Amino acid sequence: MRLSILHHLTHLTSRRYSRALKDQPVVPLLPKELAVIVPAVLALVGQTFVISSTWMLGVTGTFLGDYFGILMNSRVEGFPFNVVRDPMYTGSTLSFLAGALWLVVIVVLSILEKLTYPLF
Repeated sequence: MRLSILHHLTHLTSRRYSRALKDQPVVPLLPKELAVIVPAVLALVGQTFVISSTWMLGVTGTFLGDYFGILMNSRVEGFPFNVVRDPMYTGSTLSFLAGALWLVVIVVLSILEKLTYPLF
């Protein structure tokens, strides 16, 4: 039940972010020759961080974690945790930034997302 609620809240956040992106004014930030490759690389790196950290933590560490008092026996120190401190937050932010650049909207939403992610 709790896992389902957490999943639905995550989905709702993503839908609201997507809707907010569509309502933003268009501001091309990248030259045309970089407008595809930069967002693609950001999305690839971001999703690599998210997927590999999910793999390393498993279902318990990823979805239950400290929200429900179920902690890992020891700190995970392999990739991607040896590259960035919070790979899920960083990976999600890179993915959101890639989406913003792909849709050529103002990137302020991605910056706000990175600042507010740790609050939840």
